[in-house]
Amino acid sequence: MYRQTIRLLTLALLCILAGAIARADNTLNCTLQQQDGIPAAKLELVLTNTASNKQWKKKTNDKGIVEFKGLPDGTYRMDGEMPGFLLTKATGIELSGNTTKTCSPVFVSINVLNQLLTEANEAARTGKTDVAIEKGKAALEMAPGIPNTHIVLAIAYAKKGMVDEALASAKKAAEIDPAQFGKMETAVHMEALGSQAGAALAKQDFDGAIAKYQEIAVIAPEEGTVYYNMALAYGHKGDYDNAIKTIDKAIALAPDDLEFKQRKVQLQDLYLKSTEKSLELGK
Repeated sequence: MYRQTIRLLTLALLCILAGAIARADNTLNCTLQQQDGIPAAKLELVLTNTASNKQWKKKTNDKGIVEFKGLPDGTYRMDGEMPGFLLTKATGIELSGNTTKTCSPVFVSINVLNQLLTEANEAARTGKTDVAIEKGKAALEMAPGIPNTHIVLAIAYAKKGMVDEALASAKKAAEIDPAQFGKMETAVHMEALGSQAGAALAKQDFDGAIAKYQEIAVIAPEEGTVYYNMALAYGHKGDYDNAIKTIDKAIALAPDDLEFKQRKVQLQDLYLKSTEKSLELGK
């Protein structure tokens, strides 16, 4: 009986100690400002524990400083509103071990951010990929927690044929907002490989281009345009047999596409001419 009582007391003591250890007491000191350095003064903020959804509300002082005390271990995000501005660098705040941590969220101008994203998209569309990447990086620096900045940069990388960088940025956008951007990775991957294929064609590296289109076909086997482009690359190479076989795959996937059918007629004509020429040379 005595030993059993000791065991029970020991277990109870361990539970008490475990509970004491689990109840962390962290402090978060943050300085908030606008992107031009103006303090975000007298602004009400909401700090949320992303696991428990428990919230703490406080206002910044005249210098834009706010302090939250007695916070348990966990991951936090901070929310606040300022007309015409977006609060950034205020998510994924990790607290643990009874420590004091600082953070520096920034309110960025929505107009400035949108302008950067628009300029990045336009530069990518017009083939100015270096400019697109520069603008995309600037937007990402301003608002790393916004999925749009990651996907715009992903597109810029893809247009330049930078596959790894494009996929990494697209993956980040999908992690932040899987509902909207979860399927964008495939499209970005195809775009990046397509850019590499285009670069190979420009150098008349037809085998290189065909190899890239074959990679895209693995990713999107039901996309007729992939086989259409591959058929053109075979045609440029002078391999009309494979060109016709490949354009047939494109037509099978998109039987109503008149351009595919017209291109097949052209490839067949080129095939016949090349055959006739070979016969003449063989005489």
